[in-house]
Amino acid sequence: ETRGSNLLATTFKSKDHFCTTELIVVTSTDRIKLIMPRHNIFKKEDYDMLLEASKDASPSQSNGLFPVMGGITSLLTVYLFVFIQHVDVESNAIILVAVSVVAAWMLSRSYEQVAAQKKPHFEKAVTPGVAETVDSKDVSKEQRSEIIHKKAQKVASEQASAYAMVSSNVLFLGIVVFLSFVMFINLSIPLNFVLSVLSAAGVVLLHSS
Repeated sequence: ETRGSNLLATTFKSKDHFCTTELIVVTSTDRIKLIMPRHNIFKKEDYDMLLEASKDASPSQSNGLFPVMGGITSLLTVYLFVFIQHVDVESNAIILVAVSVVAAWMLSRSYEQVAAQKKPHFEKAVTPGVAETVDSKDVSKEQRSEIIHKKAQKVASEQASAYAMVSSNVLFLGIVVFLSFVMFINLSIPLNFVLSVLSAAGVVLLHSS
């Protein structure tokens, strides 16, 4: 038995309509409350529009470049500590690898969240310019709007991803340098590395949420 509410939905497809039956179960520690099923019938076109709107409103899909860029950025901190702080690589290899992997994951997540937040703003900004490049000949008004929408989404996604990676990396590396050379300079080098890198990655992830 769990607290909260659960939504169970079943969708039945007919020739021209979709019928959804929903059963909402609300559970608590001392009682169970059932809400009678609700029936909603709507056309296939409405169903397709609903799916498209839900897709547009959802966060940007994970960019394959995000984990790669996160890994490269986290490795820059290893370079910083190996060649400037002169950390002993052999005795601290496990720490360097583990912290770098965790930092790369946190940076990748921050890229995704920032890109999802900024994508609507970029899409709004680039739509007029994209509309000028789309030829209105031989296409209907609806088709032209769809082409503009898809192109604007693609451009906005690319710009949002670039912005997310650049802004997050600048913030991350800036915090790492400050912490490692100012705040934690008197600590041992391995501990300095762990605290500086993970703290910086955590701040960037928190800032992106």
